[in-house]
Amino acid sequence: MSSRLELHGLDELRRALHNLPETLAMEASAVVGETAQQAGAQIQADYPQRTTNLHPGPHRSSPWYPPGNLRAGVRVTLETNRGETIGRVISRSPHSHLFEYGTAPRSTRLGSNRGRMPKGPDPERMIPVIIRARQRLTAKLVALVRATGFEVSVL
Repeated sequence: MSSRLELHGLDELRRALHNLPETLAMEASAVVGETAQQAGAQIQADYPQRTTNLHPGPHRSSPWYPPGNLRAGVRVTLETNRGETIGRVISRSPHSHLFEYGTAPRSTRLGSNRGRMPKGPDPERMIPVIIRARQRLTAKLVALVRATGFEVSVL
């Protein structure tokens, strides 16, 4: 691929060099935002939704988490600063770590078995989705930089 830039003076060269990173940063920012939003939507779609409605009662004193709490806790934030864009996909659900990582076998101080929480299946967990989204983001950014005429090698 060949790229061509015609300049008729030093002022035009300065403007072109100054605007190139800004234009590239704006396009990259859009790619980062789009990928983060897609990952957040995928995670919300993949998280399971409990169908039971567990309320605290005489035999259950733990807090009540309404159905869909895992899905409702997914947040996507974008931070842009000086040509840098950071997209974060966060799960703010108070029990998301139990679904993502599971627990070891648990027991009370008296030795009563409370079982273990297995981690969620890979297609439903957040971490594999984020890994795949990061790979797609890297491929899109490499294609964007190559489209401007630069050579890029990914290690």
